[in-house]
Amino acid sequence: MISKKLLLIFFFSFAFSCAFAQYDLIVAQDGSGNYTTLQAAVNAAPAGLTTPYKIFIKNGRYREKINIPSTKTFIQLIGESVANTIVYYDDAAYMAGGTSGSASFTVNANDFSALNITFANTYDYDAGVAGGQTSIQAVAVLVNGDRVAFKNCRFLGNQDTLYQNKKGYYKNCYIDGIIDFIFGGGAAIFDSCTVYPKTRTTGGSSYITAANTPAGQAYGYVFRDCKVIGNPGGTAYVMGRPWQNSTGSSIPYAENKVVFINSILNSNISPAGWSTWDAGTNTALITFGEYQSKYFNNAAVDVSSRVPWS
Repeated sequence: MISKKLLLIFFFSFAFSCAFAQYDLIVAQDGSGNYTTLQAAVNAAPAGLTTPYKIFIKNGRYREKINIPSTKTFIQLIGESVANTIVYYDDAAYMAGGTSGSASFTVNANDFSALNITFANTYDYDAGVAGGQTSIQAVAVLVNGDRVAFKNCRFLGNQDTLYQNKKGYYKNCYIDGIIDFIFGGGAAIFDSCTVYPKTRTTGGSSYITAANTPAGQAYGYVFRDCKVIGNPGGTAYVMGRPWQNSTGSSIPYAENKVVFINSILNSNISPAGWSTWDAGTNTALITFGEYQSKYFNNAAVDVSSRVPWS
């Protein structure tokens, strides 16, 4: 007769194997999956897919510079937990040959999705400033693929955290940074997300978004039912400034579009709300707006001092 102990071992082994049967590949640093690195799993995924190819990532800190190539459509990454499945690198623009090159995680494929993962660029921004470095943009995630979605993910960085260039959907995500930390030319919805403009220890102005919505594109960034939480250092922020709509920008200028709808703002948001890039900005091309903004105490935000062109 099989002992109870052996039955329990069999039951849990069977349950474990069934739980992971829903995934096409498993990544685990301890060797218990198909691959120990995420990039190896991505490289092993078939090209040209039309349905999600699910890669499960066990908890761990994966220091990798990841690229999802354009041929690897419909890849879906599922982390074991958002707090403990961390994909990160520590490049800055001056080290990587430009802002895009600094990205820890780059999505060039269409129809990519990710759940329960923290993406970070851990470059030491303050040390870079103290060392006199310039070009210290440090992207956590660069999205060049279309129809991309993230759910219950975190994006951590300082300057230029999330570079969103195509159509994207972000649900229940957390994004932090200090300068232009949500930026690019994409049409994206940030749905029920938490945005944290952190304390800027080096001083200077700070901005949440820097959209460069291309001329003729109908939509830009929409923040719906989001929370913009306050920082303890008292750093004042504006909700956005218009990238590539300024002196020296190529023609045609960007037609920058960012709106906040039914969102909760903190007292660190400047009364002006928004900013130009410089004296050469064409505000007639900009759509910056908000609807029914409230504070955390449910009081309506006083928008009487917002810039007149918003």
